[in-house]
Amino acid sequence: MVIVLGSAFTSIPMMFRHIGMRLQFKNPDSRRPFYEEERRRNQIRKEEALAWKRQKRKQKAAESAPQVNGEAAVSQDRAEHPPLEGGRDPLVCDVRYYARRVGLEVEEYAVQTEDGFIINLQHVYDPHTSSPASPSQRSHQPPIGFPKTFSESAETSPSSSTTSTATPPQLKPNPLNSTTRKYPVLLMHGLLQSSGAYCVNDDASLAFSLAKSNYDVWLGNNRCGFSPKHTLLSTSDPRMWNWNIRQMGVMDLSALISRVLAETGFPKLGLVCHSQGTTQTFVALAKGQRPDLGEKISVFCALAPAVYAGPLIGKMYFKFMRIISPGMFRMMFGIHAFIPFMMTMHKYLPARLYGAMGYRVFAFLFNWTDTRWDLGLRDRFFMFSPVWVSAESMRWWLGRECFAQQKCILATREEKLQEDREDEEAEEERE
Repeated sequence: MVIVLGSAFTSIPMMFRHIGMRLQFKNPDSRRPFYEEERRRNQIRKEEALAWKRQKRKQKAAESAPQVNGEAAVSQDRAEHPPLEGGRDPLVCDVRYYARRVGLEVEEYAVQTEDGFIINLQHVYDPHTSSPASPSQRSHQPPIGFPKTFSESAETSPSSSTTSTATPPQLKPNPLNSTTRKYPVLLMHGLLQSSGAYCVNDDASLAFSLAKSNYDVWLGNNRCGFSPKHTLLSTSDPRMWNWNIRQMGVMDLSALISRVLAETGFPKLGLVCHSQGTTQTFVALAKGQRPDLGEKISVFCALAPAVYAGPLIGKMYFKFMRIISPGMFRMMFGIHAFIPFMMTMHKYLPARLYGAMGYRVFAFLFNWTDTRWDLGLRDRFFMFSPVWVSAESMRWWLGRECFAQQKCILATREEKLQEDREDEEAEEERE
């Protein structure tokens, strides 16, 4: 409630400015740097919604629908990928729905981690060229490591005297020939977000753009997400929430990459991560964690990498979390989910009201600004954020003796200075 009230209080000056402009019969949104582009995109969305209604009334295919002004800008893509859903956006927390709006489909896989969590992995595909896997193929299975490559399988002798009870699965030959196989790309989201972050911007969404550029797109989610599941533990069990960024990198990311490689038949994949997703990747690849994971990644694109602490953690409320002891942190925020009230509001508040409130709260906490967003899609973003996270994972980011105090995800400041001195001495010796 302190955070909500703080965000409301800091919004008061902006509210009066908006009211003042309305009284002068001016549009406050006209001050936005991309206002004209936002208007153009909003008009196209309206025209596409009208076109969809006409198609439904006439019971014709999407590509045969009459065009209206502004629709020509997307007509070629619509012909290649006719939309499977349309009309006015109802704002739903469903990645598949937004994929269908741009002519794609999504199937969901259940992936089991080494410590028993069941996490969601979503596969984006073109329904006109591919078919979904069966429910049994998409169900979760006990984790048994990375699949063997074709060369590794050939080198393994059937008569070998060494046996193992947890032999990694062999990659199945892909039924498609080399000219039609699509290279797999796994996308990982940031803190308090989900895979939907890559899917809310229509055809300009990164996930859909990659899928239409002939990549095999997979969307990863971390443990708990929107539906916490575990093979043994219930959500009321504190052990269900005893995890932080290390488990998310070493176990969640490894399980997701292993499943994608097993399903696609490729020995490596491309990895695209945003913010916290980059953190868990760097942690997983670190010495003493799971550096062998790097052998399964052909390219790692780190978007807004969260590695070093910036001025954001100097805010008063973040300083407070860093000052209090771990015991006091757990007394205030519990040992289960972090501020579950957020998820309650996500479930019951109207989508547009929740989107407006969610933006103000996140802007207050993290210095967000929507000046480079498409304002007409802002409410969609908050359909997929926040998600369930553990209080312990937030303590890893903000608590004492953790990231906020060390200023780095892998080492303390003292260790960094020591490494810098050693590098300087080594440089002097070489000279």
